[in-house]
Formats: sequence, C-alpha cells, structure tokens
Amino acid sequence: MGIRDVFRENLLLEVYDPRDDIYFKSIIQEVHDDYIAIGIPLRKQKQLYMAKNSTWDFRLTRKDALYYFRSSCIGQKKGDRVSLYLINWPDEVRRVQRREYYRCPCSFDAHYWILKKPRDEEEQPPLTQPEPVAGGDGKEAPVPEGERIPLAKLSEQMGDPGTAMIADISGGGLQLVAPQWLPIGTILLVGIFLQSKKIKKTLFVKGKVIRVSPYQPERTVHFRPSVEYVDTPERIREEIVGFIFVLMRERMVCGGGNSFLLTNSMNDAKITLACEIKK
Repeated sequence: MGIRDVFRENLLLEVYDPRDDIYFKSIIQEVHDDYIAIGIPLRKQKQLYMAKNSTWDFRLTRKDALYYFRSSCIGQKKGDRVSLYLINWPDEVRRVQRREYYRCPCSFDAHYWILKKPRDEEEQPPLTQPEPVAGGDGKEAPVPEGERIPLAKLSEQMGDPGTAMIADISGGGLQLVAPQWLPIGTILLVGIFLQSKKIKKTLFVKGKVIRVSPYQPERTVHFRPSVEYVDTPERIREEIVGFIFVLMRERMVCGGGNSFLLTNSMNDAKITLACEIKK
C-alpha cells in the first residue's frame, strides 16, 4: 500500500494544535493528484485557523491503524457548501497499529503513587498478601489543593513511591507488575523510566486501573494491574509512541512486520516495511 492508497474521502482526519496540546477534528472531503482538501478543523465548536504555508501534524484514522504525518496548508477553496483547506501530499507517513496503539513488551522500572482509591474497593484476592511496600500502604496520597500541578512536581510532594516493573506499554496505557493489589478503579500517578540504546528519560502519567490479575513467577506473589492513561496530554502520548518506535527499530531483524514507514517520491509511492520484532 502506497501513501496515496491510504487517503480516502470521508475519513476522519485530526489536526494537532501544539499551542493547546490538543487535536481538532476534520474530514477528508476531496482527494486530488496535487492536494488533499479537508473540512475546517473543529473542537467543541471552536475552529482551527490554518494559515497559508503553515505546517501541521496530522492523524488519519482507518480501521486497521492510525497514520501520522506532517504537511503544509497551501490555501483554501469553496466546496459545495463549506470552505475547505488544501494540504500538500505528505512525503512520509507513520503507521501505528490500532487496538489503542501497539502494546510494546518491555521491562522498565516504574514508581507509582495512589491518588484516589475506588469507592467500593474489591475484596482482596484469595492469595497471601505481601508486606506493604513504600507508598503502597493503601492510603490515598495527599494531593495539594489549588492549581493543577505538573505531575513531575506533584510526585516530589507525595512521599515515598511504590515500586513496580512495566511489562508492556503503549500510547493508551501500560501494564505493571507490582507487589501490591491495586483494585479496579484506583487512580495512580506513575513515573515511567524509559530506556533504550539511544534514549533515557522519565515521564509521569496519570492512570486508572482497569484490570488486575495475580502473577506468581516464583514463590513471591505479585499482581498485574492494567492501567489506562487519564487526562494525558497529547504531547506525552506522542513521546511514548515515538519512544516505542525507537525501541522497535532497535529490536528489528529483517523479515517482515508490525510497523510501516510510507515514503512518497516524486514519481511513485514507495513502502519500506519495518522488520519483525525479536521475541
């Protein structure tokens, strides 16, 4: 599949606004040899103005995947009923597997703090409980009142954390391996220590436990809470997705695969297949 096969009329296309760190929704209205015409991007009845020659990041939604690309606005024109923005064909498109982003297996360290416990706590699982860990005593962490505090700064005010390992991560959430039972509905602050051959960074996300199961690789009982991100800025999601692509490239061996890099030359569209991920 080449770049021009990806774009079709009536597909959802989102335009990223870096000023507010949000996406505005649009629809592909027309597909031409020289440009793509889209409806005016909207979010909660607010329009996004795209100046001529301005450059934007886009996210195209299809059933099989999300497609990310960068393009520039080359002007406007009148459609049948509404005004349309015209954008250039992108030179490169990045494909991200659906299922709320590709889940990348990993083994990163993590810290967590309990921000809020569910109203009706689940019964403890029928297993021997380990001793409470630092920050995992079952009490809600004291969250300062007032203005919204950056998560990194908030973590410094919340005492000792619980320690865990991240078993897999995606742009939509992560799975922890923790020594503590965290009931479904628990709201967490999670410090993620990302590391690859080229990148080493710490990110903080807010998440909600949506599933939890026992995990006992040896004698010690651990648990696997699946955490869905909550109120996470697009910038952080993009950082996580970008890191996953770096990690995937580092693990690649030739042979066919899970991610695609679509490149568009002047004469034809070329596809470069990313190689299969090592297990």
